Amino acid sequence: WIHYFFIDDVFQSLKTKIEEQVNETHLKVVLVSYSMGGNFVRYFLTHYIKDKNWIKQNIAGAQFGAGGVAGAFLTATFLSRSYLFNPAWKSDFFKHMSSLIVLFPNFNINKSIIEKVIISENSDGTTSEKKTYFGASDIFNEMKMNGDTDETMELIYEKCKWFLEEDIEDPQIPTNFLYNSGMQVETGVKVTINGSNTQYELIKGPGDGQMPANGIEYVIQHWHDVQFHDFKTANKKYDHGHMSNHKNFQELTRNFIDNLQD
Repeated sequence: WIHYFFIDDVFQSLKTKIEEQVNETHLKVVLVSYSMGGNFVRYFLTHYIKDKNWIKQNIAGAQFGAGGVAGAFLTATFLSRSYLFNPAWKSDFFKHMSSLIVLFPNFNINKSIIEKVIISENSDGTTSEKKTYFGASDIFNEMKMNGDTDETMELIYEKCKWFLEEDIEDPQIPTNFLYNSGMQVETGVKVTINGSNTQYELIKGPGDGQMPANGIEYVIQHWHDVQFHDFKTANKKYDHGHMSNHKNFQELTRNFIDNLQD
């Protein structure tokens, strides 16, 4: 899961396992993913598998729980600080995980994710502000200018960037999204420059504490055969790390699987 984006063997193993199960049971497979797994399944269905007939013959549907299909700004925050989730886990190792870099926010969905405010002093003693907005495609350049990247990370980013640039393709199968928009999560940053002083303020929006809701909701609106459930709660039992533990999450998953026509 660390470098899956560059390792075809991982996807081939899944493909082989699916074929074995379909041949044995004569039933199509349902792919059930969570968080980063959503990006994995998205790549598998829309890029690794070139034969759309294979998908029709073998895949009944796919579920995305708290799905990372459109990435998250928090990923860039973690990587700029060289840790994942917990500052105690600080290591440059995380900067070299392709599976995290492809979780940067999708460029098409996040076009005004950075707000820059330049405060200038006028000749009459008053101050004025100039605001400029930048998209997710500028995040990595900002990190690079701040010295938060290294040569290996930059190489990995260049090889992954196409995945962030594309409009997220519909896999053309029934899909189900279970997510939560009831909590605050980092969705961008405000940079205020006042002379030699630069301040950073995180911008927050709806999500589950880690995964923002905007990317999931974009996909829900643009794919053709979608079911979804938004828990819409600030209850920490439904945050990103605990949502799938709950009975109703599991029941919604089972209902999706049982109601698939194929």
